Amino acid sequence: MKANKTFRFTTEITPETEILLSGRKGQPLSMSLDDGRSPKTVRLDTGSVIRLQAFLSDYLQEEAPASTAPCYEPTGRALAVMDGDTLDIIRVFRTDKAAGFADAETDTYEGLCEKVRSLADVDLPPKAVFVFHDTYDGAISPSVVRRILRACISYQVDFVRTGDPSRCRRMILDDIESFTTIDASVISRATRDVLVLSPAGSFSMKAADGSLDVPSLFDEGTLTVDGEYCSRKAVLAVIRDLVEGEDKADPFTDDEIAARLAGMGYAVARRTVSKYREMLGIGKKFERRVRS
Repeated sequence: MKANKTFRFTTEITPETEILLSGRKGQPLSMSLDDGRSPKTVRLDTGSVIRLQAFLSDYLQEEAPASTAPCYEPTGRALAVMDGDTLDIIRVFRTDKAAGFADAETDTYEGLCEKVRSLADVDLPPKAVFVFHDTYDGAISPSVVRRILRACISYQVDFVRTGDPSRCRRMILDDIESFTTIDASVISRATRDVLVLSPAGSFSMKAADGSLDVPSLFDEGTLTVDGEYCSRKAVLAVIRDLVEGEDKADPFTDDEIAARLAGMGYAVARRTVSKYREMLGIGKKFERRVRS
């Protein structure tokens, strides 16, 4: 087995900070930053250039200028337009500038694309991602909000692009705190009412993760039989699929679902299966039974 390779370097922006990249080909990359005060470590997926760029950019607090100047104001609802390939925020504007222009609850992705294309000064990228968020009465600066949004989406970029629960990664507030060096309490406030619209679907950023209809990018994860963490959404999706494909005359018990999950590599107890089943709005065995 090949040993890990470690690359050690500093930057001109923060010469006092030592950055270490460690890993081996085909394995996740470990990044550590030590400024002598608060060491940070984050795991990056193999080949995830976007996450690497976002991590370094956010940690070093480099603010790349948007192609069109952001129209942030200290209060109110805002809509950020991101490039789905680079995750750069190319435009931010207040959604109440024009009455009824954009609505986080009712607008579809296609509808938003048409609305934004109708603005003469916006060049919409082919793979746009729309992010509705609040500026929280100036309590959190727009630049900090921008860093948090970009970090959350870059951390879950595969999930945002595909909508596939199996592509969701375990992500908690502490992960984004390490990713951005912004306090978890600030991240929680900045993401509580965020809605993300991408070609693959709609996502929220509420830390409480319990829906597959508008799933949150945050995911507390669940253990596998190997002791590793996987996405809880992946387990929810498997339970949903198992119930949809079961014999309606003899539905699975929670114990049987737990056993099937174990066979797939998920270490989920029966009581946890019951909790997840209720989160999905699925009734108990006797409630699902269909008598001929």
